Amino acid sequence: MEGFIKPCDAVVELIYECPKCSARHRLTRKDTKYPGIVTCYCRHRFKVRPVSQIKITPLYRDINRKNFGKRVTLDLDQAQNALVALGYKKTEISKKFAGLLEKNDYNSVDDLIKDFILGEEMKNGKQNHV
Repeated sequence: MEGFIKPCDAVVELIYECPKCSARHRLTRKDTKYPGIVTCYCRHRFKVRPVSQIKITPLYRDINRKNFGKRVTLDLDQAQNALVALGYKKTEISKKFAGLLEKNDYNSVDDLIKDFILGEEMKNGKQNHV
């Protein structure tokens, strides 16, 4: 069996809204070519600007079959101890970790600590990077 294949084509619809009644009309790129006139359900006619080209860039997910479905477990105690050694308070660390872990998926404790420290620097107005 071959590996993953890439798509060879895509269908994109452009959505135009009637200026009179706000009804939505779906058109393909070819539909916008000359004369490019749409007659709405309310009988209002409007012109659409021709679209010559639409570029789509697919973003592929990297799938490692061996680790598919496994979540990375982080040693939060290790991260907390490192930050306490730097002078941060445990309550402050716990609150910030909750927010960071809710927003992002981390692959390592180092990334979590880095985001914690960078977030604190941005909050305090410093622009130094770790």
